[in-house]
Amino acid sequence: MITERDDDYLICKEYMERIDQKSAEYPDFITFQHPNGNHYFAWVNDGQIVLRSEAYPDEERMIRGIKAILKNRDLIERYSVDTQHGVSFLVLWGGGDHQKHTGNMESHNEIGRSCPKKTREEIHGMLLFKGKDFADAIVPLDSTSSAAPIAAAAVAAATTAAASFTATEKVAERPTTRVEPAAVVAESGSGGFKWYYLLPLLLIPLFWKMCKKEAPVTDVSM
Repeated sequence: MITERDDDYLICKEYMERIDQKSAEYPDFITFQHPNGNHYFAWVNDGQIVLRSEAYPDEERMIRGIKAILKNRDLIERYSVDTQHGVSFLVLWGGGDHQKHTGNMESHNEIGRSCPKKTREEIHGMLLFKGKDFADAIVPLDSTSSAAPIAAAAVAAATTAAASFTATEKVAERPTTRVEPAAVVAESGSGGFKWYYLLPLLLIPLFWKMCKKEAPVTDVSM
């Protein structure tokens, strides 16, 4: 069966329905022949389709397609992310001319495509099993990604909560200042004026007046 370029991939449901049909020779691939007569494979990881193949007219060419994936899947420069119609795809490219699935020789060298993803972050997450550096190199997540504002908001909230808690602790630990009466403060100061020292001076005139009043009169005529 000869297929057109745009019809070469089956919908993802077709591959997922055969997720348990692991290849004996290539354990991280599933292989199957579709009722349409063509052969297909998919690179899988932990029950997830990483890349699905286009149609191959026979099993031999399908195996060559698997080998092309194995040859190129560790080369970061062979990947691209294709966004169209509001969804994104991870695409793996082969090198140079190769025999297309239809048997025709031409320079078409797309050798695998992921299932459609709603966001680039989903593709990044799918690739983490290859290592974070690998995923970051293929799908860089910058400040414009949907994950970044969420992370920034979380950090800001945590910082605000920590600052509030610290301020509360400081208020709780601050010693209470007792306000003393003015007279006591004046007395307790090292250079304060002690007003009660003037009391004896104030009593001297009163004492003098009393002495004059009570003194006996001397009769000089005797």
